[in-house]
Amino acid sequence: VAILIRQQKVSLHHLAEFRKMMEGHISEQAATLAGKQDIKKLKSILKQAADHIETKPGGWKAFHKMDAEFHRILAKIAKNPLIEANLATVHDNIQIYFHKYLPWSEALLRENYKDLCDITTAVEQKDPVSARRLAEDHVSKFNELMEKHLNA
Repeated sequence: VAILIRQQKVSLHHLAEFRKMMEGHISEQAATLAGKQDIKKLKSILKQAADHIETKPGGWKAFHKMDAEFHRILAKIAKNPLIEANLATVHDNIQIYFHKYLPWSEALLRENYKDLCDITTAVEQKDPVSARRLAEDHVSKFNELMEKHLNA
């Protein structure tokens, strides 16, 4: 998986399809299994991301690290080491696509952050259906932006 992503041997569509399946399932499981300490960890990452946004960054790099950590925590909550390992592999290597195809804007950064907050709320409220839908929509939205940029 890492080699395919690093060498860009998978299309944005295939990558999004895989991520929607995986991240939707992870968010659904997290909403079912998360405890108070898990929610605390998610909110800690969100606080770091909010603080970062207030520094008025000019790019995605630092935020992507926090975003990847957020998704890793969700995967850990889901308690499946195979899914956790695959998610880590994707997030360790996906930046090449983000840097190449995801346009930078502060508004988009804030939208990304809001999506993570909404997923956290669904997980905290023990709403697996909403958590899955929000995660899948999040992946779809950013994939559509990258595909639009690719095709422009």
